[in-house]
Amino acid sequence: MKHSCITRVTVTLLLTLITLTLPGIPAPALAAAPPPAPSDTALHIRLFQHVLELMRAGQGDSVHALLNAQMRAAVPAAQLSPMFAQLEMQLGALEKTSTWRVDHIGALQIYCCDLTFPRATLRMLTAFDPDGLMNTLRFVPVQTPPAQPAPVPADSGLREQPLTVTCGTYRLPGTLTLPEGTGPFPCLILVHGSGPQDRDCTTGPNKPFRDIAHGLARRGIASIRYDKRTFVYRTMPDSVAITPDYETVDDALAAIDLAATLPVIDTAKIFIAGHSFGGQMLPRIVSRSPRSLAGAILLSAPARDILTLMDIQLRYLASLGGGTPDSAAVAQQLAMLRAAAPDSYWDYLERYDPAACAARLTIPLLVIQGGRDYQVTETDFSLWRKALSANPRATFRYYPSLNHIYQPGTAPSSPDEYTRPLPVDSALISNLADWILAR
Repeated sequence: MKHSCITRVTVTLLLTLITLTLPGIPAPALAAAPPPAPSDTALHIRLFQHVLELMRAGQGDSVHALLNAQMRAAVPAAQLSPMFAQLEMQLGALEKTSTWRVDHIGALQIYCCDLTFPRATLRMLTAFDPDGLMNTLRFVPVQTPPAQPAPVPADSGLREQPLTVTCGTYRLPGTLTLPEGTGPFPCLILVHGSGPQDRDCTTGPNKPFRDIAHGLARRGIASIRYDKRTFVYRTMPDSVAITPDYETVDDALAAIDLAATLPVIDTAKIFIAGHSFGGQMLPRIVSRSPRSLAGAILLSAPARDILTLMDIQLRYLASLGGGTPDSAAVAQQLAMLRAAAPDSYWDYLERYDPAACAARLTIPLLVIQGGRDYQVTETDFSLWRKALSANPRATFRYYPSLNHIYQPGTAPSSPDEYTRPLPVDSALISNLADWILAR
């Protein structure tokens, strides 16, 4: 069975809880079966169409019987029955399906169909063993090809140039954003949350990392942002152990090393900021960095474990429509999440205490929290305050009107809010710049 990590974006937040594998970390390559005969391909397509019909009808037992032994052992039939209904609860009723088709990864045949819902388009994927049983079943967001960064207008007060963050054999395209002038400039490295994110932390039409980078450049601060490893690389060998170091930490350290080699950067003023899960891993990044950093910024960083946060998010989202959270359904979805990620990932997180790790840091720290954030809440903010209470160099900023990606508002936040184009709050960017320039 293929494995992935935990996502954070709007639609995929709950999608991760109701798929058999998660889209955050690229899946290992499957062993290639002998190419099926044309008649087998047609049969597989018809069978896959039937699987969708069964799932829409809530007939999990029938779908379960079509899985191979490994899949049947990993996923109980009871978890399959409500899966499609849960998708439609979050995304709206299925509107249409695309042409059923076959894609090839080497000798492996992947069967897929795009499903269009009012709030997202998902790709339903499967592959078959030689005996005709399914060895995977996935629903993943349809990824659009990475867009070329839009050119920055000449009178914008900033400039951008491409760069590459290299970590071992992984090469991650990125952007160096610079103020006008010759420098050297202080520099902020931006680290994404969980899931396959591009350099801008794109969420619907919003690009919060780009907003922050451009706002800081106009205040004389450079920045580095890069496409996440799990965004650039979709497959990997089975031998790779998936951990948060692999997903996030190692590449952030490589970005720090890269910043220190750039003549336009003041190497005594390299800062790092992590958003959401990236913020949770920030104490680990700082503690592992061989270079002394000028400061670190935790942007809506969880202090609690992922499963606790997901439990809270599920219950909150169920309450938005006036409904009552179904504790049994929530428990089932959390069990699916736990089963879908590899043991190496969970073992790492069980050993990692971000608050305790942060308490050992001596560099300046800035903790940012939005009051309307339902993904990471004021409880986490309070936990950071407690953990860092003995650190005189820790600063805390709370913004009552901001959500998880720093959009201002007054109503309770919801996933739909992320689909509306609204840039990062300018006051927050100004506060970030003030804090960096004061160090």
